[in-house]
Amino acid sequence: MFEDPDYVLDGIEAGVFDGGMLAEAVEVRRRAARIRVPRDVGEEQEVVVLYHLLPDRSFGGFVIVAKSDPRLADYKRFSAAQSDGLDMTMPRRIAPGDRTATKGMLEGARFQLFADPHRRVTPRECVAFFDDADNFLE
Repeated sequence: MFEDPDYVLDGIEAGVFDGGMLAEAVEVRRRAARIRVPRDVGEEQEVVVLYHLLPDRSFGGFVIVAKSDPRLADYKRFSAAQSDGLDMTMPRRIAPGDRTATKGMLEGARFQLFADPHRRVTPRECVAFFDDADNFLE
């Protein structure tokens, strides 16, 4: 998911996976839609992730806003969707014609989770991340 989310999402949709691989891919997709937004100690824990579309209906990125932020209503007015955590599958749902949407989401998620939008996450790190229930809203 941190290298090529389209591989996982397209593979599930196309029926490429079977058996244990399918079960694992489905679980990764489920968790990838409920990633807990990391917060520093003392930062507000209740946040909303707002997803944006550009005028051409392509994915325009996301913003993380504290639920107590007085500007939240204004942010919501200009968003195409929202979630309580990072949802790596959201860009495909709100911008299905944008084949680069998941790449934009991936860069933003890697920045939020690993402090570097271009960081290559190793397979071991991916497994550790998706195996840690604390990384997800359940």
